Amino acid sequence: GYRAEFGLAHRRRLFLSSKGDDLRGEDTLFRHVEDSPADPPRKIPYAVRFHLHPAVRVSLARDRRSAHLSLPDGEGWRFKTDCGPIAVERSIYLGAGQSAAETRQLVVTGDAQTDKPIDRPPNRVRWALKRLGRTPVF
Repeated sequence: GYRAEFGLAHRRRLFLSSKGDDLRGEDTLFRHVEDSPADPPRKIPYAVRFHLHPAVRVSLARDRRSAHLSLPDGEGWRFKTDCGPIAVERSIYLGAGQSAAETRQLVVTGDAQTDKPIDRPPNRVRWALKRLGRTPVF
């Protein structure tokens, strides 16, 4: 979907632990081998978005590479990335059988570079969502 307009393809790989408490992902932006390497190098801005349920509260860490997610029952999760920064932006939740509700999304931004390797930043974004267990509710 991005190749024709931006000259890059996107691949996402997901890894889920057997207990379901650790989800890791890798988003890669790359140029196809059959595309001309003679094209001049360029930076292409990207945003990787993670939409949250309206009941989830989110707080960003100071380094803006991780965030703490709190569920109504006190369960906590940590989202982190090796790229960034992470921002919290407005979004819309469209749950099954419910009307639209305002919510938030985590957004990881950066600039892919057409002349850089795909196995490290900025063209590769790794992220993880890990269950922390019960956390204090403030």
